[in-house]
Amino acid sequence: MSGFIRTDTRRGDFLGDFFDFGGSTLAGSRDIPVPFFLFNSTKPPDFLDVPVQPNWKSTRSQQAMDESPRFLKPEEDISKYGLKLPHWQQDHSTYFLTFRLADSIPHGKLAKWREERMIWMQVHPPPWSTEDEMEYHKRFSRAIERWLDGGEGACVLEEQRAADAVREVLLAKDGERFLQHAFVVMPNHVHALVSLGQDEALDDLLKIWKGVSSRRINLAMERSGELWQANYFDRVIRDGEHFWNCAKYIRRNPTKARLTADRYLLHESEMVRRELDRRERMKE
Repeated sequence: MSGFIRTDTRRGDFLGDFFDFGGSTLAGSRDIPVPFFLFNSTKPPDFLDVPVQPNWKSTRSQQAMDESPRFLKPEEDISKYGLKLPHWQQDHSTYFLTFRLADSIPHGKLAKWREERMIWMQVHPPPWSTEDEMEYHKRFSRAIERWLDGGEGACVLEEQRAADAVREVLLAKDGERFLQHAFVVMPNHVHALVSLGQDEALDDLLKIWKGVSSRRINLAMERSGELWQANYFDRVIRDGEHFWNCAKYIRRNPTKARLTADRYLLHESEMVRRELDRRERMKE
């Protein structure tokens, strides 16, 4: 898999910004997680069905966008998507994303999780105190992450041809419509750190990435049916420390999940790779 890192990485401290099963966190001064379900099943366009240059270093197209991440601006407009379960986004921002395979969490576990979470939310309605938020993450967010890293489901993405399909989709239009700072394709889920171009909608990109990769994977592996879970998690990056914590988490997630080098695919932009390497050398 030329140009992409498939290697073991060092075990590190767990990222402080835990992620929810599906939803959006408005990472501002109060930083309160909000549950979310929103996905448009309309067939995505075929503009991604083109080969991409498998080079993780900066290409001419990648140089079209500024590599600098764009942080949350509390004073500017923040869009709310969805009705019953809102989804918070800000135009032209940088996001930490997680999307997972449909079978990555057993239905029995998920049903029990949802029931317990609903009861807890009734007792602890937002806005939350710092203590409430920490308890929420400890009881609910960590459980989702533990199940994902535990390798539940068929883990289709650990197949190289499936991981390659996801990689190609995530890098098509990179540097034009968005900028991929880093992503890791795990056996049953994907984490990404991405900056959106001007007037780009995150929902539209997720719909395209999931739709095109699903068709390609099903075709390559002679399978059919649902591949991705409809919902996804996103978090607006609030500052530089948050950005580098997310980049570090993406790099270290395979080690935390105890994956061998052939079971995941890690991509980092040259800027991210250089800076993370520098930070690791400083700790030696």
